[in-house]
Amino acid sequence: MTTTTRPRRAKARGGGLVAWAFALPALIVYVVFLVYPALSSLWFSFTDWDGLSPTYNVVGLDNYRKLPDDPVVVQAVINNVIWTVVTIVFPVVIGLVLAVLLNGSARGKPILRLIFYTPAVLPLVSIASIWGWLYNPQYGAINGFLRAVGLDSLA
Repeated sequence: MTTTTRPRRAKARGGGLVAWAFALPALIVYVVFLVYPALSSLWFSFTDWDGLSPTYNVVGLDNYRKLPDDPVVVQAVINNVIWTVVTIVFPVVIGLVLAVLLNGSARGKPILRLIFYTPAVLPLVSIASIWGWLYNPQYGAINGFLRAVGLDSLA
């Protein structure tokens, strides 16, 4: 019984190393571009560093205590709340109303569907048409190029 479990464990361990080898580049990018800047920002929030001078002093939670009294911060919070409402609530409400209209028995439902679905479908249709022309056996650009460079057998 032990002979059958050992190869499985060894195989699992080797598979884990391969998985880490594949995941390591993405993990490095994640740490360098997300984790390190986030932790640096957190650290500098506890200092009085202005972003330019080479020196700074650790001030602890003083920066956080001053936040509610700063009119710029209060205005920024208000602006962010307004922006969030405008960019999330309004599109969801408009989308829901349009979905109900398109799903119900409204007048002109086929025309409304045409108006709303055309921008989603048109790029796919045009891309498919372009690739069809490129690959056309008689006058396609890819086969014409292959014939021009002497690779007629591939055309």
